[in-house]
Amino acid sequence: MGGPRPSFIALSVTAMNLGSKTFSHGEDTQKHRGIAAKLWNLRESYLSLIVDIQAGALALNEGREVRDRLQQQALEVYGDAPRTTPKAYAAAQLALKDKEDLTFSPREIDQLLPVDLRKTGERPAREIE
Repeated sequence: MGGPRPSFIALSVTAMNLGSKTFSHGEDTQKHRGIAAKLWNLRESYLSLIVDIQAGALALNEGREVRDRLQQQALEVYGDAPRTTPKAYAAAQLALKDKEDLTFSPREIDQLLPVDLRKTGERPAREIE
């Protein structure tokens, strides 16, 4: 009645089920994209906060309250973020530290900041024209 065929089928189904639960790359990718979008929004909120404080649109105490709310939001975003694997961490560390991927020169960093926050005071080429 039994034999090797039903055992092989049961083993195959178990392996496929385990594999689909263990390797949910598409779902993880979507989670990472969602977290990245939330972090981008936080970054923009911090930049706006800095500009508002420098422009005098917010008092220092109001700025601190906004900063505290943003820090709480960041904590919540990171709490929802998918965990990384040691292999992924090592690959990122190699890329950032040894290969210097995604690193920026001081001039490139200045181009990302509002003009008033730049060290060089240079305007991007788009603004000069």
